[in-house]
Amino acid sequence: MRCFLLLIVVLFSIEAFSQRMVSGRVYDEFGDAIPGVSIYEIRAERNATVSNIDGFFQIITTTDICFLSFSFLSFKTDTIKITQDTTLNIVLTVNHGMLTGHPVPACRLTDIALESDVINRLLGISFRTGDMFSRKFSYWVTAQTNFNTDYLFGTGLEWLDAPYKFKLPITPTIGFKQYNYSSEDFFHRDVYLSLRLPIRHTNSSLIFKTGYQTLNDYNNMGTDIGFQGFLNYQRQYFCHYGIFVGYYFDYLTYSAYIQRRLPNFFGGFLTYRLAYERLDKHNMLNLGLIYSFCRL
Repeated sequence: MRCFLLLIVVLFSIEAFSQRMVSGRVYDEFGDAIPGVSIYEIRAERNATVSNIDGFFQIITTTDICFLSFSFLSFKTDTIKITQDTTLNIVLTVNHGMLTGHPVPACRLTDIALESDVINRLLGISFRTGDMFSRKFSYWVTAQTNFNTDYLFGTGLEWLDAPYKFKLPITPTIGFKQYNYSSEDFFHRDVYLSLRLPIRHTNSSLIFKTGYQTLNDYNNMGTDIGFQGFLNYQRQYFCHYGIFVGYYFDYLTYSAYIQRRLPNFFGGFLTYRLAYERLDKHNMLNLGLIYSFCRL
């Protein structure tokens, strides 16, 4: 009986030591993080994950020596041999000819979006890219109007390559946004700093935000906390979602969004986005159509 129990303990010990902890980030050739990359263990395909919005991933292998596959639409699949606990920086290269049907030089994606606030009857565009300061930063600009007196505009700068510790990349963002809906007697201005922190062993991130807001007659400092994540289906990216709650002493803020990306649309990607925001008693509901294209 003792020998049998000893054998069980030994077998469980071997199983425990046969696993490897692998984490890291996935980049393109320009050093930009790639979200939604499918990562799975070859010969154990159920053991899979996807990189989060910062390109960060974490996976525990089922054996001590194995191969991990990294794949994403329009990029060449990469396979890495794992023999120990390790942190990886994976660089995926564009699969030449896959985007447009003929060879193309390496490129990066830029987003242009058509957006409409259906509640307040505003129409506008937004633009996002990461082409500043050695491609370590991403910036975005957005604007909407009803071509009368109502408008919103905003801009932001995201540090994609910020130094980090404990193998968890923290992504800071500074931003500004202003709403002026004269027809609704509504004015709002927001200047903020936010931090995005990946959650270990998941495809999700926590968002911490602090800022100074003006809402009609109110002027307050406040804090928001949010949650962002990916849903994947059969090891492939399916959709991206987020939910946020903020407290600014005189009022509360709420927002949520969900978006789904469709591949291979005229050489790029097409994304449908639905976003809701409530500031005190004021509501915004945005429908967006985002086109991401390959830019040299």
